[in-house]
Amino acid sequence: MDVSERGVRTATTAGLRAIASLSVLSFLSLTTTVPQLVAALDELRLPESIIELMLLVYRGVQVLVEQAVRLDTAARLRGGFESRRTLFRTTKLVASSLLVSSLDRAEAFGTAMESRNYAGRMPVPEYESGGHATAGFVLVVLVAARWIA
Repeated sequence: MDVSERGVRTATTAGLRAIASLSVLSFLSLTTTVPQLVAALDELRLPESIIELMLLVYRGVQVLVEQAVRLDTAARLRGGFESRRTLFRTTKLVASSLLVSSLDRAEAFGTAMESRNYAGRMPVPEYESGGHATAGFVLVVLVAARWIA
């Protein structure tokens, strides 16, 4: 298998696009709050079920990470990761505890939503976006730069 100039160009282009995508997503995640993102997706007329699922997953991941950190800290303080034998045993116990607590939390969340007469839409504050002109300008510049280069 030989490395061709065309292959190197293709790999470079794909790599630069991946880096550009990651930088744009990083910028978006660092400068936009979740309610603002949800409001923007709602304005784009994304189906409400997808927006709701995104909110639930976002919150679920936060809770899961918090619980995992607490369990890991407790296991470390009790010396659960001292040897290879205790490492596997403790990891198994932490993972099973995390699974059970996640299932319990999901069941409690479902019960709480039912008791509050959940109507099919998560409450999200409304935001006025003033960034349409800036986003449009940046998009035009990017398209123009692509045609010029």
